[in-house]
Amino acid sequence: MESQPDELAPESAPLTSTELKKLKAHVDRMVARLQGGGPVPAKSVRLLDGLVLEVMKQRILNASERGAELLDRARATLESLSPAEIAEILRTETGGKRNALIKKLRAVSELASTLCEAALPSAFNPLDYKVIGRSIASALDVSDPYIMPPIIKFPGVGVYALYYIGGFPPYRPLAEKNIPEPKVPIYIGKAVPEGSRIGGVATAKSAICDRLLLHAKSISEAGLTLRLEDFRYRFLIVEPAFVPLGEVVLLKEYRPLWNTWLYGFGSNPAGGGRDKTQKSLWDTLHPGRARAAGFKDAWNTEELKRQVERYLRDEEVDQRLLRLAQEAGATDMSVGEPDSDEASI
Repeated sequence: MESQPDELAPESAPLTSTELKKLKAHVDRMVARLQGGGPVPAKSVRLLDGLVLEVMKQRILNASERGAELLDRARATLESLSPAEIAEILRTETGGKRNALIKKLRAVSELASTLCEAALPSAFNPLDYKVIGRSIASALDVSDPYIMPPIIKFPGVGVYALYYIGGFPPYRPLAEKNIPEPKVPIYIGKAVPEGSRIGGVATAKSAICDRLLLHAKSISEAGLTLRLEDFRYRFLIVEPAFVPLGEVVLLKEYRPLWNTWLYGFGSNPAGGGRDKTQKSLWDTLHPGRARAAGFKDAWNTEELKRQVERYLRDEEVDQRLLRLAQEAGATDMSVGEPDSDEASI
């Protein structure tokens, strides 16, 4: 990976914008796995070296100075990434090395996005499911924010987002981003038509509003750490068939804390006969919900507070806690999958 720009294989054809976007998506998936503290398959490690080479081989049309500059940036960012180094980082429990790799992979992702601007054009498909999902997410992002809880009941199904602006110390890094205007959600949810699992559609039902009211109840019960007036929400009424697409894009774009790491806010209550069940991480940090009464804390509360703040500041987090969150997520919900609060909250 020490070669100069003019030594790049001349037979290497530029990737199309679509191909570069696929490459970027692969890198982003690796970043997500690393952030979650989970393992990255050996196959992905082997593929990454080829992926790096593909990025570096991209020849900008007409060999402009800008193209040469981008290739130099690529080399400076990527030349130290070898399969052996990556495998060593993935084996270690040292969060610092993982964070260093995450930063490099993010740089690769950003570079791929930049290269897309000068890559061979690909046909735009307005009906592509990703395009539809992105349009839904964009419409939600620019909609008006409201103070929790909803005052007037309104009909409709769709997607919604909760934002935090309060003074709970561990959430300070997040609250700072949401003042004066809510920008980074702490939770993303969807409300689907009643009976959707058996093909029924009831768009007139107040599905989004009902979901928000149930969330308001959960937050109110956790009054020792949270205040309902410190939350804002946005919602978007969507045609039922497109609701999951919007949710998937929003989850992947924002990776909200309560969806992707601090599990348990929107999950179903534990079933009967489970009096020895551990609390979710959310209920451990925010005690008070009746449904979690009698359960054991999943983690030391004070330490959990410190780790949450570190996580929100993109600092190193205890790998054991990341694994616990990942294991909880496997039975709670997965990013990009239907919201687990669909049945009840």
